[in-house]
Amino acid sequence: MNYTLCEITRELCETYLLNPIRSKGSVKNYFDDDLILIGTGKHEIFSSLAAFKSVWNNYDDDIAFDILSEWYECRQLSESIYLVYGCLWMKEKENKQKELLIEMDTRLSIIYEVKGNSYKILHIHHSVPNTEQGYDEHYPRSITEKANSIIAKFKKKAEQDSMTGLLNHSTFEQCINKHIKNNPVGVFYMIDIDDFKQINDIYGHEQGDKVIRDFAELLTVVFSSNAYLGRLGGDEFAVFEPELSDKSLIKQKAKNVINEFSSLSRKYGNELQLSCSIGISLINNISGSFSHLYRSADQNLYLSKKNKRGTYHLNEDI
Repeated sequence: MNYTLCEITRELCETYLLNPIRSKGSVKNYFDDDLILIGTGKHEIFSSLAAFKSVWNNYDDDIAFDILSEWYECRQLSESIYLVYGCLWMKEKENKQKELLIEMDTRLSIIYEVKGNSYKILHIHHSVPNTEQGYDEHYPRSITEKANSIIAKFKKKAEQDSMTGLLNHSTFEQCINKHIKNNPVGVFYMIDIDDFKQINDIYGHEQGDKVIRDFAELLTVVFSSNAYLGRLGGDEFAVFEPELSDKSLIKQKAKNVINEFSSLSRKYGNELQLSCSIGISLINNISGSFSHLYRSADQNLYLSKKNKRGTYHLNEDI
């Protein structure tokens, strides 16, 4: 009996896949009126043969498959009830009008009721395994984690300046506004590379890009990991430290940026005389916004450049 039911299952699958038009007549003869069928589609749950018949004729007649591999096994559950289960690997027949063809490696289980020489199918469950699910997982966690990781990478990339990896202007502004809305305390540094246009004009944009990247790396060294570092555009950078330090420490950090950047001239064989100017503004428990901080620091940056380049100017508050 086990062999017979496996062969009937094989015949049903091959008739349905290899000759779908003919199968609409022949396959139904095995179905019980109270058939329960679960297919591979989310909508394919049928609780009767009549429900299945209502959509049967809507299925494509022009799609046929080649069976690449199949196997079936049978187990007797009671005197008249048998379970046949197995795997079916199939691929859509070659079609010159299609660039891509359907291929499915599926699983199948069928419950038969056997009465004498009569075989009736009570239940069919046809499913497609999730190949992303790990052997040690009870649900496809891996694919979700991979998707979240990819989303996080794209989100981070969208927030970053492509050349330096620092926050871009829009993200930097959002971060600062969010911080000072909840805690209006911090130090804002506006930093501009002096005579950067001349570097590009004399030594070329490739060399100019190297200077930009080196300067961004320098900022990550001078400032702590909780500081917001951003490239606002061109040779204009900004740093926001989300706490107030002693003024002498604030000034020392500004000096460190200026001195360390100047010392990078040696990296370029002293052909480039690198310098930068800094404008600093503070916010201390008063209402404000990124725009206020930006304007205040930008005014101080102007004073730095006007008085002597390669210096900083500090504004006590806004």
